Amino acid sequence: MLDQPAISGFSSTNQNFFQLFYNTASSPSCKREYLIQRVKITKSYYDKNHRRYKQTHEYLVEAMRTKNSTYKRADMHIRSYSINEASSRSTLIEAEIGCGILPNEATGNTWPYSRGTLYKEIQGYQPTPGVYNKIKFDFSKSYSLGVEFHETGIKSITWPYFIK
Repeated sequence: MLDQPAISGFSSTNQNFFQLFYNTASSPSCKREYLIQRVKITKSYYDKNHRRYKQTHEYLVEAMRTKNSTYKRADMHIRSYSINEASSRSTLIEAEIGCGILPNEATGNTWPYSRGTLYKEIQGYQPTPGVYNKIKFDFSKSYSLGVEFHETGIKSITWPYFIK
């Protein structure tokens, strides 16, 4: 693990932005052996006049096994974004994690996957919501992070509330 919870940077050579951060979650009032997380990523691309000419969305759904209502180990997030043909680009990641079920997939109180598995990607990143909207949370917490960068460097970074 890092000495700090997050790092980020920009390479002017290949015009890539990267970030790495860890998070953990606990939910003592959740009686299930897992938490469910869903993630929506919105990527926007801008021309030299800062007009958006393209926007995409990606959706992810995953389950994390818990022990005593806490992640068994920190969840590592690595992101890297290139500017491609854009003059500037922004990325917004919206995540929600909590105690809930996903009908026909994760419905009971026990971990529904093999015992040696700590993490289950139920739905990999895809351009349509799929099962993203089918999760039924008893309760959850949301967080977001965002970055906007220009071909000459980083314009702004908004870290989640738990990274300060």
